[in-house]
Amino acid sequence: MKHKDNYYRWILAHGSIIHNKDGQPIRMLGSHIDITAQKNMEEQLQHSQKMDAIGQLAGGVAHDFNNQLAHIMGFAELIENTNNIEKIKQYIKKIITATEHSANLTGQLLSFSRKDNLKLENLDIHVILKDIIDLMSRSIDKNIELHTYLDAEKLIVTGDKSRIHNAFLNIGLNARDAMLDGGSLSISTRLRGSFIEIEFKDTGCGMSKTQVTRIFEPFYTTKEEGKGTGLGLAAVYGIL
Repeated sequence: MKHKDNYYRWILAHGSIIHNKDGQPIRMLGSHIDITAQKNMEEQLQHSQKMDAIGQLAGGVAHDFNNQLAHIMGFAELIENTNNIEKIKQYIKKIITATEHSANLTGQLLSFSRKDNLKLENLDIHVILKDIIDLMSRSIDKNIELHTYLDAEKLIVTGDKSRIHNAFLNIGLNARDAMLDGGSLSISTRLRGSFIEIEFKDTGCGMSKTQVTRIFEPFYTTKEEGKGTGLGLAAVYGIL
């Protein structure tokens, strides 16, 4: 509400109606409480939390990029100091891998922040899932069984194909990484009214209730150091 001093105030309003014996409203009692100071404190807290999140994000990115740059620099120095063609080829492959990891990190950040351009088109989810299934069947451990139950009727959705592909792949790879000693991964679809439900189900090690509450948090990972960036599911969240 606008105060007489021309500044706006946040007001918490309470009200109740008093009725006569015939049930007709005859009076209204209530109060207006100025909660501007409380709202200002809430905004300051939210701003502080945002800055903490940005700091965590920046710190994680810097750490990961520094690791990749150290790899690139190290192998570049090894190339400089050797004439062995076979070793040079090996070092170049290592540099390419580190560069691809850095590029993937950038892509995941863009997906997470939702700042890059979307290419929206009509998509058949089953076509994308079948591509993911084909890709994973050729890359996962032979001790992992892959099952598919694409029972939903054909349903066209609007989305960015590469992003949705990336989201499914991230989920599939997380499932794979949770089954170090083998297991079973099933991918299924079913219709829920005008929505399609997609389920990835694995027999992996699972997560605790505390861990589950943090799965979309950037740079949070349950994997051992060097095995994951902690951006996979954060990217999935941003894509969806």
